[in-house]
Amino acid sequence: DVESIVQQSQNESPRGVRRSSVVMDLRAAVEPISGDTNATNNAMPFRVAASTRDRKLLILDGSSRWETRYLKNLFERDPAWTVDKVLYGSGTDMPFVKRGETSGQFPNTREAMAQYDAIILGEVPPDQFSETDGNLLRDFVTRGGGLIVIDGRYGRLKELAQSTLPELIPVDYLGQPPMVVESLRPSRMGMDHPVLNLWGEKDELPEFWENLPPPPVATAIEAQEGSEVWADAVSKNSQTTPWLVTRLFGAGRVFYLATDQTWRWRYKVGDRFHARFWNQLLLAVMQPPYSASDDYVALGTDKIEYNSGDSSTVRVRLQDTQGKPVGDATVDALLIADDRVITTVPLAVDDPARGTYRGQTPPLEQGAFDVRIRASGFDASVLQATTPIWVGKRDTAELSRVSLDAGGLKQVAEAAGGVYLHESSAEEILDVLRPLSNGTV
Repeated sequence: DVESIVQQSQNESPRGVRRSSVVMDLRAAVEPISGDTNATNNAMPFRVAASTRDRKLLILDGSSRWETRYLKNLFERDPAWTVDKVLYGSGTDMPFVKRGETSGQFPNTREAMAQYDAIILGEVPPDQFSETDGNLLRDFVTRGGGLIVIDGRYGRLKELAQSTLPELIPVDYLGQPPMVVESLRPSRMGMDHPVLNLWGEKDELPEFWENLPPPPVATAIEAQEGSEVWADAVSKNSQTTPWLVTRLFGAGRVFYLATDQTWRWRYKVGDRFHARFWNQLLLAVMQPPYSASDDYVALGTDKIEYNSGDSSTVRVRLQDTQGKPVGDATVDALLIADDRVITTVPLAVDDPARGTYRGQTPPLEQGAFDVRIRASGFDASVLQATTPIWVGKRDTAELSRVSLDAGGLKQVAEAAGGVYLHESSAEEILDVLRPLSNGTV
């Protein structure tokens, strides 16, 4: 239970500093055993960021299908989320879309759209999706928002992809009949991402996904150039079509799902896999929030832990005493260690209308740092918000799994004057040993 730890950390923050995530610096350790060759790796520090702010989700759809019903219920029950659902079109309680800045309305300004962390776009009526709606949605993703597009059986997204949102939806429609699906299969690229890990053991994931209840059919599509296919739908005769496609768009990310049948995964197991998948998908599509803020500045980094040589992305938002964005300041991020400025990172203007800035640090050396902001027109004493980062290397040679490291085994064999052979080439061992077994010494 981390609530008491988080509360204590918040109480220790300087007055006026608010934290949307609290970093806990933790440590795991084991007792050393006799003859341990390396005692330094018997303890490992690690960090966990506990979120203290609600995330906000907008669901847009044109019919009350099971997929959006379950998603709405899933995230409404989660106290970490606030959900707005806008359901409009023929057959719904809102035949014609209402636009505005309040809950239950399609956001009609950039500011109204920007209050959401992520948007789920379903099969909204194309005749009620204007060019302005498309521009607002593109701008939302370009500036760091997350968008998940869920296709269905009505073909409405196909119209949007070919008219209003051709560059935002990362697939092209082939104009072929839907494919009957036998199973879903993660791609090699998808296997490397935690989004698709719903089981735990990576080598068991292909079999796990093969046994998940598949959608009946999938839309025949192909991924656009520059997109990544993380999973395919597979037919009985082993034909495939992309099922989960993603790509970066500006500072944000878009996911496209070719079907709307993930609610089938709840059969006999409830939320076990369905909830995990959607929480992991939303985590992947959203930018991390600003971790700390005061009356004038909000800042955050892309991660809290880095390996030596990595770079950190620093994001900042500035506002004046009236709460209005300041988009014309000269802004630097200061990396501080032991009360000394180690590195100064100039930040470039990201969006002057929102007062946001962004910058990349040079390769980082090992150590613990606090990130602080300096900006023209602001006294240093009023910019109090800071956020910590750690840089280091955990692994040691003692932790290497040499039995799986062919390169390491070859080096060991060569250093000893021997040879390395894989177990699949065991018959070659006899050829290597024969010269050592014949003749007289």
